[in-house]
Amino acid sequence: MDNDAEFNNKCVTSESQNILIILEEDLKKHHARAVQCLIRKLDCRLIPFLAMLQFCSYIHQISIGYVRILNLTIDLNMTQAEENWCISAFYVAYLLFEIPSNIVLRRFGPTIYLSISMISWGSITVGTAFVNNAVVFIFVRFLLGAAEAGFFPGMIIYISLWYRKREQTMRITIFFLAVTTAGAIGGALTYFINKMDGISGLTTWRWILLLEGLPIIPLGLITLLFLANIPETVRWLTPCEKQILTSILREDARVADGEPEAYNWLSWRQVRYVFTDWRVYLYTVISIGNLGVIRCWTVYFPSFVQMITSSPENEHWLSVPSYVVATLCVFIVGFSASRNNEHGYHLTAALAIGAIGFLLMAVVEEKSKIVMYFCMTVACCGTFASFPILLSWVTINVGGHTKRALAVGFVSGFGKVGGILAPWIYNFKDKCGDKNKCQFRQGHIICATIMFTAVLTTLLLRFLLNKENNRRANLGEAEWQRQAKVKEPCDRHPDVRYML
Repeated sequence: MDNDAEFNNKCVTSESQNILIILEEDLKKHHARAVQCLIRKLDCRLIPFLAMLQFCSYIHQISIGYVRILNLTIDLNMTQAEENWCISAFYVAYLLFEIPSNIVLRRFGPTIYLSISMISWGSITVGTAFVNNAVVFIFVRFLLGAAEAGFFPGMIIYISLWYRKREQTMRITIFFLAVTTAGAIGGALTYFINKMDGISGLTTWRWILLLEGLPIIPLGLITLLFLANIPETVRWLTPCEKQILTSILREDARVADGEPEAYNWLSWRQVRYVFTDWRVYLYTVISIGNLGVIRCWTVYFPSFVQMITSSPENEHWLSVPSYVVATLCVFIVGFSASRNNEHGYHLTAALAIGAIGFLLMAVVEEKSKIVMYFCMTVACCGTFASFPILLSWVTINVGGHTKRALAVGFVSGFGKVGGILAPWIYNFKDKCGDKNKCQFRQGHIICATIMFTAVLTTLLLRFLLNKENNRRANLGEAEWQRQAKVKEPCDRHPDVRYML
C-alpha cells in the first residue's frame, strides 16, 4: 500500500514537473513572438522616417558637388582659395562642433536636438541661395556645418537607444541606404532643376539650394512631434510593449550601460573615458580612412563624371548607376555582417574593395572611359558599404550612454577631416589647368593609401579586441573583483565581451 502511494506521488511530481517545463517553454515561445512583433513595429515606425531624414540630409550635402560645376564660382567671382574654403569651412565646423553637439544632445534629448538642427540647417541652406559674394558664402557654409554637426551621429545614437546590439547592424545599414539612394536621385534631381535656370532671376545653383533647403524646415517640426526620446514616453506602444522593450534592452546592455542616477544626462567620468580609450582612437583612424574618403567623394564625384563625358546632361545621369550598385552592395554587406554577427572581416573586405577601386582609377586615368566608370563604381561600392559596418561596430562595442554618444561624435567628427582636405587632395585647376582633361591621379592615390591604412587598422583592432576577450575570459577571481568594482566601467567591465 505504501509502495503504491509512493509510486503515485512520484507520478504526480513527475507530471507536475513536465507541466511546468511545458508551460515554461510555451512562455518562452510566446515571449519570443512578442519580441519579434515588437521589433517589427519599431522597424515600421522608426526606420523609414529616420531614413527619410537622412535622405534629405545627404541630398543637401552632395549639392555642393553639383553647384560647383553649375557656375557657382563664376557667379560669385571666387578665387581658387575661396573655392577651396567653401568646401573646407563646412567640415571645419563639423569637426569643431561634433562633440559639443553630442553633449547638447545628451542634455536635451535626441528629439529636441534633431528638430532644432534640421530647422536651423534648412533655414541656413535657403539663405545660402541668396548670397552674392564669396566671403559671405564661406561664412554661411561654416554656420551650416555647425548646425548640422550632430545630426548624423545623433541619428545613429537614437537607433542604438531602441534596438539590441545584434539588431543594430542591419538597422543602421537600412538607415544608411538612404545615403546611396540620395546619391542616385541627387544627380537626376539636379538634371531637372537645371531646367529652371533663369526662372525668377535665379540661376540653377540657387534653385538647387532653395528647393533642397525648404522641405527641411517643416520636417524639423514633424520630427519634434513624431519621435520620442526614450521608449517609456511613446504613445504608440502599449504598456506591455514598453515593458518588454525596456526589459530586453536592459538585459542586452547589462553592466555596460549602467550609470548612476545623479548623472542621468551626462557622466563626466564617461567623457574622460572617451579620450583615454585606445579603442576609440583606432575606430577614429578607420573612420578617417572611410568617412574621410566619402567626404572627398561627395564633393568631387560630379567632377569625376564630368571628366568622362562631353555631354552636360550625362554629367547628372551617369552618377545614378554607380549609386544604385552601391546601394545593393551596402545592403548585401550589412545583411551578411548582421546575419553572421561579425564586423571586422566584413569591414576589411569592403575597405579593401574601395581602395582597389581608387587605385585602379589612378592607373586607368583616361585610357578607357568605360573601364574608368567601372572603377569608379567599384570604389563607390566599397567606400559606402564600409561605413554602416563601422558605425554599428562602434555603437555595439562602446558601453555607457554618455561614452557611446561622445564616441560616435568623436569618430564621426574626425572622419570629416577628408572633407576639410578634399580641395587640396583633388585640386584640378592647379594640377592640369583644363578641367576637361583632369585625371585626379594624385587624389585617387591618396584616397587608396588612407583606405589601405584603414584596412590594416581594422585587422589590428579586431585582433586586439579578440585578445582582450580572451584575457577577460581567463581572469582570476581576485582580478575580476578588482575590475568589477570600478565605478561606471562601461565596456571595460570584465563580464563584457566585444563584438568582433
